[in-house]
Amino acid sequence: MTAPAEDPRVPADEPRSQPPGPGTEVLFGDEARWIDDADRVDEERARRRGPTLGIVSLVLASALFLLSVVGTVLANAALDIETAILIALICGWGTIVSLVLGAIAIVARMGRAFGIVSVVLSVLGNPFVVLGVLALVSGVGP
Repeated sequence: MTAPAEDPRVPADEPRSQPPGPGTEVLFGDEARWIDDADRVDEERARRRGPTLGIVSLVLASALFLLSVVGTVLANAALDIETAILIALICGWGTIVSLVLGAIAIVARMGRAFGIVSVVLSVLGNPFVVLGVLALVSGVGP
């Protein structure tokens, strides 16, 4: 009897496993790496998160920014001070929530661009920031 012929595609130092069944193709070298890379890309796509958190944060920040503008107009015109105070409290706490959600969206890469815009709107929509800016512009503040 003669010894079976060695497969030239299998390096001599690799341990041999059971031979593949009929109809299967054994991949070695560059072909096997290509398939591994394709699997890795599919796994990365499966792990990638959508921009939902960034979008939610942006919608919340936009609504609070507009509400802060309405509250500022009400307070400056002295139309309804109690409503303006309530709006300021809602915007004060809401912009903090929106700021935190935007920061999480930026760090977690869940809608990074939306998160950045959300953080900017949250800072600008905060009534304390608006009050400070108005005080500096009017010359009343320090």
